[in-house]
Amino acid sequence: MYTTPFELAGGAYVRARGFGAGLRASGIIDAYYPPPSLFLELNRRLTDNNSCTPRIEMEVKAAVNVRYVAVEERLPENLAPVDIGSGGIWDPLERVIRWGPFLGGAVPELGYRLLGLEGDHPLAGWASFDGSGVPLPGDGRVIIPSDCGRVEAPVFDPPYGTFAPVTVTITTATAGSETRYTIDGTDPTRGSPRYTGPFPIAEKTLVKARTFRDDLYHSEVVTALYEYRYIPGMQQRTVVDAGDCSSDVSIQIDPIDGIRSYGFEESLSFGLFPQDVSAGGRWDQKQRSIKWGLFNDDRPREVPYKITGRVGTYHVEGVGSYNGLNEVTSGDRWVSITSCSAPQETVVTPTLSSSSEGEVPLWVTIESATIGAVIRYTTDGSAPDKQSPVYTLPLQVEGSLVLRAKAFKTGMVPSEVVTASYLPPEPPGITYDGILLDDRSCSVGVEISVIPGATANVHALEESLPLGLHPSEIVGGGIWNHQSRTIRWGPFSDAESRSVGYVHDFWNQTFDSHTGCPDPIRHRR
Repeated sequence: MYTTPFELAGGAYVRARGFGAGLRASGIIDAYYPPPSLFLELNRRLTDNNSCTPRIEMEVKAAVNVRYVAVEERLPENLAPVDIGSGGIWDPLERVIRWGPFLGGAVPELGYRLLGLEGDHPLAGWASFDGSGVPLPGDGRVIIPSDCGRVEAPVFDPPYGTFAPVTVTITTATAGSETRYTIDGTDPTRGSPRYTGPFPIAEKTLVKARTFRDDLYHSEVVTALYEYRYIPGMQQRTVVDAGDCSSDVSIQIDPIDGIRSYGFEESLSFGLFPQDVSAGGRWDQKQRSIKWGLFNDDRPREVPYKITGRVGTYHVEGVGSYNGLNEVTSGDRWVSITSCSAPQETVVTPTLSSSSEGEVPLWVTIESATIGAVIRYTTDGSAPDKQSPVYTLPLQVEGSLVLRAKAFKTGMVPSEVVTASYLPPEPPGITYDGILLDDRSCSVGVEISVIPGATANVHALEESLPLGLHPSEIVGGGIWNHQSRTIRWGPFSDAESRSVGYVHDFWNQTFDSHTGCPDPIRHRR
C-alpha cells in the first residue's frame, strides 16, 4: 500500500490503483521509469508550429551499451505526415510512423512535416531501447491555423451506380494536385496507384479515390461502385433523313446466344406515323407503337421502316424484351421531318351542335368545314382513329357520355380531336313540410317526401337541426347523430319514392305566454 514517496534505483514499470470502503476500485494507471543507462538524449521539437506545414524533429541518442533502437510516432485523425526522413514508414491504418530498428544504437536525425485540418492536435510517441519503451518528451501538441486549405475531393464520371462496362474518369478542382485510387476496397494513400487518365471497368468494381498536394491537407475519400449488368440483347437504331416528308429508320437487333424468345417495340411521338413496316411489325394507333415478335429464336435481325408526319423534330423510344428481360434501344433517338415536296393541309376540326357539357336527352350533330371529310367518333373516351365508327346521322344522347370526334380525308393530315361530355339531369328536389301538431304539445312534426330520379342507383337524405331543437319519433329508419346534430336516412339502393319524418321538440326557447310553448311556426323549403 502506498503511504509515502519512494525511490527507484533502476528501471521499473509501476502500476497503481485506488481502493475505498464501499466504493468501486479506480482504474489502473501505469508508468515506466527506464534505467538511466538506456539513452543519453531524447526529445521532440516542433518548428514552424501554428503554420500550415509544421516540422517535427526528434533527437534520440542511445547509451553505448544499447544494441538497437526503434522509434514510433502516433498521429491523431485529421493529421497526415509528409517528407518523412531517415526511412520512416507511415502506416495509415494504424496512423503510426515507424523508424528502425537501428542496430548498434546509432540513430540518424529523425523528422517529418505535418498537414492537417484546423485545430490543436496531440502527438504521442515512443522510443524503444533494446525492447524497453520510453515516451517521447518535449513538444507534444501541434496547432494548425484556420487559414490552411484542403484539396478538393475528386469527382467520378460516370457517377456511382453506373452499370459496367464503363470508362472511368476522375477529376479534381485543385490545381497542382494528384489523385490516387484503389480498386481493392482499401482507402488510397500516397503510395496507391496514381490516376493518369481514364481507365476501363468491365465488371463489378468498387473504386476509391483521394487527391493530394504537398502544401495542403489531402481530400476525403470518394467512392464509386460500378455494378455489372447482364445484357440479354440490344437494339441499335439508325435514322436517316430521306426527304419528301419522311425518314428511314433501321433497327439492328442482336440477342445473345441461348435466348429462347424475344420481341421489341418502337414508341412514336404524336405527329409521326409509320410506313412500310417490315418483319411483321404491327402499328397500334392507341398506344402509338410498332410491335414486332414474338420471335422464338436467338437469331439477329435488321428491321427497317419509314416515318412520316409534319415538319419538325420528334423523339423516338424503343425497348426489347429477351426472355422477359427488357433492354432500351440505343443509337439515334431523334427523327427530323425536314422537307416536303407538297405540304399537306390539315382537315378542319369538327364542330358539335352541343359542344359543351349539358343535360340529356338531346340530339348531337357533327360537321367539318372540309368538303369530303369523313368524321369518325367514339363514345368510350378513346381517341378516334380510322377504325372508329363513321358519323352519318345525328346521335341521340340519353345518358352520361363522353363523345369524341375526328375528321379524316385522303391526302390531308387528320384534324384535331373534339370532345364533349354529356350528363343526365339532376334528380328532382326534395319536398319538405313541417307543421305544428298541437298548440299545447311544444313539438313540431316534419314530413319529408323523397322522390329520386328514374335513373338514380342510390340516394340518401340528411337533415341538420340547430341548437335548441331535439328530434324524437324518427320514422323511415333515420339515425340521429348528436355530435353533428344531423338525422341521416339511407343510403337506399333503389329509385323508389318514400316518405320519412320526425318530431322535434323545442328546448331553451322563449315560451308563449298563452300556450307555454314557442309561437306556432310553419317551415317550408
